[in-house]
Amino acid sequence: MMKKEKVLIAGPYNEDAKEIMKENLSKDFELAFITRQEDFQEVLDADYVVLRTLKLPGDIISSMPKLKFIQRWGAGVDVIDIETAGERGIVVANTADANAPAVAELTLLLMLSVYRRILEINLAMHRGQWIKNSIDKKCFMINGKKVGIIGAGNIGTLVGKYVQALDAKVLYYDKRRLSPEKEAELGFEYASFEELLKSSDIITLHVPLDDTTKYMIDEEQFALMKKNAVLINCARGGVVNEKALIKALKEERILGAGLDCFETEPLPADSPILELPNLVLSCHVGGNTADVAFRLAHRCVENIRAFRTGQLEEKYIKNKKYLKK
Repeated sequence: MMKKEKVLIAGPYNEDAKEIMKENLSKDFELAFITRQEDFQEVLDADYVVLRTLKLPGDIISSMPKLKFIQRWGAGVDVIDIETAGERGIVVANTADANAPAVAELTLLLMLSVYRRILEINLAMHRGQWIKNSIDKKCFMINGKKVGIIGAGNIGTLVGKYVQALDAKVLYYDKRRLSPEKEAELGFEYASFEELLKSSDIITLHVPLDDTTKYMIDEEQFALMKKNAVLINCARGGVVNEKALIKALKEERILGAGLDCFETEPLPADSPILELPNLVLSCHVGGNTADVAFRLAHRCVENIRAFRTGQLEEKYIKNKKYLKK
């Protein structure tokens, strides 16, 4: 009897989501589970990896002789050495749009939280303080504002639709500009990177972290923004230079910011970010909800099976440019 190929489920997972993967893969594959980075050394014979939270650098990839497919739980693949994988003919895939609505909803929540000072109001209420006559002067609406979206992929497009429902105007910048037909369909207006920064009331980031996006928001970019601008980052921490952000917020160079991700995660307890009052923070949970976990689990299973039969959709493959022809 031929030995089953091995699927390594790497990282912490919702128990229900893990059960979905077990139920749908255990018949045809041998399954292994790890939750710690150092445990990769115990399962270097895996043929497939489903990866969440943990990292897959080039040295580990090179130590796995049978590895042929890496499935990322979520959208970002910055924790994987996709170039080394491609050079070895290993396909790296993500779950594309499965968690896009969850990230887009948190993005909208952060916009509203900063604009309406909801955390400040909530804290005052719990302290028995009625601050209605002072807080209203610090609050704003999304209605009628220009929202600048950097990265018009699945998440950025959804965010645009959500803020349009609140009668905001959408500007967008993407190094791969949408077609005129798609722009017309969405009602999005293209702007250069610099023009978007200068014109937008709210700037929201939806790009992967790579060499071209590292610190794409730095002191120079903050200097271009409106004094009452709001920055939202539900992408990756390294897209924004945190030191420059802290300076901009301390000097009130911008109105405020909402962050779901940071350069160092978990965020250190002594981070100066925690001292800033004009900042709303989340713990990198944009794409993580109880219900979206089911979608992601099924997508991981479907992608593994589709890859095995040569039917994996190209939209899920994230290292095409590095794959050997």
